Amino acid sequence: MRNFMAARMGKRPTRPEKREKVAYELPLYRLAMSLSQGDDEKALELLTADDLSNYTNVQTRFVRTKISGTSWSNRQYVDDLMLLELFISRGVQGCASSLHYHQLKSQYSQEYERILHELRPDRVAKEERERRAQEPEARRFARKLEARRKREEAESRKSWVEMGGRLEGTKGGEVP
Repeated sequence: MRNFMAARMGKRPTRPEKREKVAYELPLYRLAMSLSQGDDEKALELLTADDLSNYTNVQTRFVRTKISGTSWSNRQYVDDLMLLELFISRGVQGCASSLHYHQLKSQYSQEYERILHELRPDRVAKEERERRAQEPEARRFARKLEARRKREEAESRKSWVEMGGRLEGTKGGEVP
């Protein structure tokens, strides 16, 4: 507040002797901001500058065994698992990193559970309860989505035939 008032009065703000790290100096914050601003190059630079470029920084036995069984050309898989490790151990900060975390979590659900067991065994039971609570809603949503897809396909087929399109085994304009 003192610096703000000094700036308004045209004075030069004073700098504290010992300053704490502010949010924009933290690696995950910088990464999240780069991703949210669409600056993929900066985000990639931050990722490779941090823990993800050095495969000796792997935290779990599970990912170490995955490295030994994965070729260099398929290293993106291991990179994603290392990022999952990072998110689980350090936490998720910001909207963009949260989206990326949840995308990785759903894409690699079995791997996520294995990494979670090694890094945060205290969270395993909570995650399991949440997953079980969400299952019925997910099944209901999947059924609704499938019914909608079938309805839209039937409407699309009908308009196709109305416009003279042919369905397999019929002449143009005929409805089977």
